Amino acid sequence: MTYGYVHDHEYLWQFAFEKLLRTKLNITPNSNITHFLGLPKSIGKYDHQYGMAKPSEENLMKRQSRLIEWNERFWNEEEKTEKYSGVSPLVKKSYRDLAIAKNALLDGNKHVYETYLHKSANKGNPEAMYLLGMNIINNPKNSPTLKRDGEGWVIKSADCGYELAINLATKYGLALPKEKEYKARVVPGKNLVKAINSSRKRKL
Repeated sequence: MTYGYVHDHEYLWQFAFEKLLRTKLNITPNSNITHFLGLPKSIGKYDHQYGMAKPSEENLMKRQSRLIEWNERFWNEEEKTEKYSGVSPLVKKSYRDLAIAKNALLDGNKHVYETYLHKSANKGNPEAMYLLGMNIINNPKNSPTLKRDGEGWVIKSADCGYELAINLATKYGLALPKEKEYKARVVPGKNLVKAINSSRKRKL
């Protein structure tokens, strides 16, 4: 399974897990499957293009509430394992916040996703920095100034050694000025925000 994704068995877990398999790992049921046995028809119906029927907002909020408690229990035990030995408490919390963010995104809860992504990035998680930066840049409603802040998060992630961020920083000639930690210096003609916006316009 993709690193950083934690599979739960909480309320409505089937919806979230099917979406994870389909969208992140390209794993789908056989072509003749239209309903998952053992589930009510209201939530067990399956569409090969869109996946399982999306639960109501009320039920998704109910799931999110239970997930927060589940994540606390899970990570309290997970952080006791050998792979986290020698890791600082702050870094451990950054992994926890990132996992919660990713699960929230699978559930379609963008607010919780962005909240915990910010928490993880602020604790120094390079992957969270990159995802946060790209999330800010790709939001067409954000101002140029805010998108520049997103660019800064990508640069910070690259500075921490995150491969995807390094590739983008290299491609668009981004660098991190010493006097302003989160502000990007951009080589003329190679602006990341402009490039992404141009790509979006071509797709439209």
